[in-house]
Amino acid sequence: MEQLDYVSLPKRAATYFRITYLLEIVISAVAVSFGWFIFRQIDWVPSVAYGLYALIIIWGCYRLLWYAERRRQNTWYQLYEDRLVIHKGVWEKHHVTIPMFRVQHVTVKRGPLLRMYALANTTFFTAGSSYDIPAVEEDKAEDIRDRVIDLAKEREEY
Repeated sequence: MEQLDYVSLPKRAATYFRITYLLEIVISAVAVSFGWFIFRQIDWVPSVAYGLYALIIIWGCYRLLWYAERRRQNTWYQLYEDRLVIHKGVWEKHHVTIPMFRVQHVTVKRGPLLRMYALANTTFFTAGSSYDIPAVEEDKAEDIRDRVIDLAKEREEY
């Protein structure tokens, strides 16, 4: 079998991941602040809020400083004539092989943040599942979508 392509995520994908994690952190901190404001009359609420703030800071440092880059490094895909292989995961590794004849359609999504970094999320749909590759370069996302669709059509003709 001829290997057609091997692609890892670009370095700017880690920046995209960091920004999404930062948004999660800000939303969590706002939620804790809102809860503290609503229940400020209860004596134990400030202690819980401080503990939650500490957890948010620790979790945020982990996600921003270490996890984002590891996620980028551990996400890649490989395209063959008869299958697509997706590998992702930092702690729990997921290695998925999708036969081309199972692919029903492919979508390429670009939100505002993804467009800012010229990235796209590519999702492959089969009869029972969907599989995604996050933060692929826009042009590569379009190319892999077209190649997978072409290869899937070829496989159907057999």
